[in-house]
Amino acid sequence: MREKHVRGFHPGGEGMEGLESEKTVVEETRVGREELELKLEAAEKLAEALRQEGMRIKADFMNYRSRIERESQKMRVLAAENAVLNLIPVLDNLDRAIEAAENHKGESLLEGVRMVREQFYGALRLLGLEEIPAIGEAFNPEVHDGVMVSPVDDPAGNERVLEVVQKGYRLGERVIRPSKVRVGRYDG
Repeated sequence: MREKHVRGFHPGGEGMEGLESEKTVVEETRVGREELELKLEAAEKLAEALRQEGMRIKADFMNYRSRIERESQKMRVLAAENAVLNLIPVLDNLDRAIEAAENHKGESLLEGVRMVREQFYGALRLLGLEEIPAIGEAFNPEVHDGVMVSPVDDPAGNERVLEVVQKGYRLGERVIRPSKVRVGRYDG
C-alpha cells in the first residue's frame, strides 16, 4: 500500500500540530488587527476631540479680540468726550471775549483772553499736559530744542536757557513738543 503525502499531513498526527499552529497564527493576527483597529478608532476620536477643542479656543479668541477692540473704541470715545467737556467752557469764554472786543472794551478783552488762556491750560492739565520748565534751566536736548545761541559774560550762564521762543509740553512722561529755546554760551 502506498502512503499518501499531503501537505501539512504526516502520519502519526504531526499534521495536526501544523494545523493548530496555523490556527494560532491566524487567531493572533485577527486579535492583533482588532487591537490595532481599536487603537486607531481611539486615536481618531482623540484627534476629533482635539480639533473640536482647537476650534472652540479659536472662536473664544476671536470673540475676545472683538470684545477688546469694542472696549478700546469705547474708551477712545469716552476720552474724547471727557476732553470736549473740559474744553466747552473755554469755547464759551472765547465767545465772551469776542463780544467784549466787539463792544471795544480793550481792558476787559485783555482780561477775558487771559482768563480763557488759564481756563484752557487748566483743561489741558486735567488731561495730563504740563509745561516743560526752561528759562534758567540747563540745556537738555531731550526736552529742549536749541534754535539760537547767544554769548554770555558769566560762566554760570553757559549751556543755560536764556529765552523760550516756543513753549514745550509733556503729556505724562512723554515729551510731545520740546521747548524751542535760546541757549547761552560762555567763551571766556
